[in-house]
Amino acid sequence: MYILVSNENYVILGNATFKLCIAFVTESIAQITFTKDKPFKSSHSLIVTNQHFFTDYNFSETALNFIIETTALKLVVSKEYGAISYFDQNGKRLLQEPERGGKWLTGKTVYNSVVKNSARSASNNNIDAKRCSIMSRDVFEAKLELVFDENEAIFGFGSHEEGYGNMRGKRCQLYQHSRKIAIPYFVSTLGYGVLLDCCSLITFHDDALGSYLWADVVDELDFYFIYGGKFDSVTRGYHELTGRVPLFPKWAFGYIQSKERYINAKEIVDVVDEYRRRGIPLDLIALDWRSWSSGNGWGQKSRDPTRFPDPTSFLNALHKRNVHLMVSVWPSMSDGCANHCEMKKGHFLLDDNSTYNAFVSEARACYWSQTNTGLFCDDFR
Repeated sequence: MYILVSNENYVILGNATFKLCIAFVTESIAQITFTKDKPFKSSHSLIVTNQHFFTDYNFSETALNFIIETTALKLVVSKEYGAISYFDQNGKRLLQEPERGGKWLTGKTVYNSVVKNSARSASNNNIDAKRCSIMSRDVFEAKLELVFDENEAIFGFGSHEEGYGNMRGKRCQLYQHSRKIAIPYFVSTLGYGVLLDCCSLITFHDDALGSYLWADVVDELDFYFIYGGKFDSVTRGYHELTGRVPLFPKWAFGYIQSKERYINAKEIVDVVDEYRRRGIPLDLIALDWRSWSSGNGWGQKSRDPTRFPDPTSFLNALHKRNVHLMVSVWPSMSDGCANHCEMKKGHFLLDDNSTYNAFVSEARACYWSQTNTGLFCDDFR
C-alpha cells in the first residue's frame, strides 16, 4: 500500500520497497520517477535539459487513489499498486498502466569491459582475450507496462527502416546502429507523447499478450508524459524538455543523392550534371565514407589531396549548379590514424578502443576540432 511521503514542489509516494515521484515541468508535462530500495538519483539527465518544476498543482486523495492535477492534466494513482491513469482536463482517459502497477525494477550489476594497455582494436573486434571486466555499479532492468486504447495509433521510436509507421501490434529494439536511429519517445493519436529518459537498450512490445517498454540498464525508471491535444503541441512539449531545435535550411528538405561511394570530385560533379541534364531535382549530394587519403585509416577526418585536389573550385562548381555537399564523418577511427592517436592520448575513447566518447565534453570538443581543422577549414563541407 502506497502512502504520501512528501508534497513539497512535487509528490512522493512510497511503500516498504518502492518510491514513486510525480513532478510537473509544465501544466501539461508530468515527470514520473520510480525507484526501489534506494534514493532518487541527483545527477543530471543526458536527454532532458529542462530542470524546472511547475508547482501549481492540486493534490487530493480518496480511499483508493491519490489524485494530482493541473489545469491541463489529471493523474490518478492507485494506492494499492501505484498504477497511474492519465486524463485530460475534460476527464477523458488518455493512457493507463495495468491495475497491478505496471512499473517493475529488477536489480543487476553492470560490468565494464576494460581494454588492457596492450590491446589494439581489430577489424573483427575479436579481442576478448585482451579485455578484463570490472564491476561498475548496481543498477536495474526496468519495465513499464501500458494499456493503450483499442483504436489508438502510436508513432515514434526513431528510424529503423522497417517499412511502417503505426507501432501498434509491433515490436522494436531501440539501439544506435549504422542505419538505426533510436529515440525513446512516441506520440499517440490521442494527443499525448511519452519520453523515456534512458540511454541503454530499450525494447518496445505491443501484442495480445501486453504492451510495454523494457530497458536494459537504468539507475531508476524515469519518464515524461506530455499532453498537447495535437501533435504540434506535443512536439512543443518535447522541445520544452530536450531543448530548442534549429530549423534546417530549405534545401535540406529536398532530394539528397548518395551512393556507396563516389571516388573523386570529378565523378560527383558529373553525377550532378547528369541530374540537371535529365531535369531531376537535386539539392544535396553526399560523399560517403573515405574522404581521407588511402592508408590514413578509417574515420580520419581529412581530405585526400589526390582525389580532391582543389576543394574551393570543387565546392564552387557544385554551388554554381545549386547543389550542396555533405561529407560523412564517423565516430569510430582506425587504430594508428592521427585522429585516433589524439583521442587515445586524451583518454577520449570508449572501451572498444575505436569509438570516441560523446558523453565527455572534452571528447566532443576534440572531435569538433578535428573535423573543423581537417575538413571545414579546408573548405571541404
